[in-house]
Amino acid sequence: MQLIFKRENDKLTIEIKDGVSTIEFNYVDMIKKFLKEKELEETIFDGDFSDNEKTKIKEMVEKINQAIPEEDTESEEEADETTEISSE
Repeated sequence: MQLIFKRENDKLTIEIKDGVSTIEFNYVDMIKKFLKEKELEETIFDGDFSDNEKTKIKEMVEKINQAIPEEDTESEEEADETTEISSE
């Protein structure tokens, strides 16, 4: 999933690119897709954005990507083993 920031005639819009389609941005859809995919890809800029604006947006995307911790498969396996032992 990617965020697309567009600026035309001082009007800023944001779209969500999911595969080959794009949808109008809303927080609920973004969060649902993010929790499912666990990563935002590199942001797309369309229009006139300053270097400072691009940097701030990229920093925001990095922070969002860091908000979901990586799954700890070892802990999950240990929990499964504990459950199996308890049920015997």
